Amino acid sequence: MVLLEAQAFGVPVVSFDCKCGPREIVKDGETGILVPEGDNYALAKALERLMENDALRKEMGQNAFRNAEKWRTDAIMEKWTALFQEIL
Repeated sequence: MVLLEAQAFGVPVVSFDCKCGPREIVKDGETGILVPEGDNYALAKALERLMENDALRKEMGQNAFRNAEKWRTDAIMEKWTALFQEIL
């Protein structure tokens, strides 16, 4: 949830690319940065990259904000409703 919450406020995220979750939410290089799971050095370098580059951080933040829109409650409910109507 923290990934979506950050994006909803226009904050680009840096996350480990673990098996379930982050890749579904974060578009690597667009809305944030994904690094190999457990690679603490890559995580630190990605954080450093965003902290040192205002333009990149702002661009990814704007992209993250737009990306978060597809996870809003009403958007998800439309998908659930469509799925249930398809099943019935």
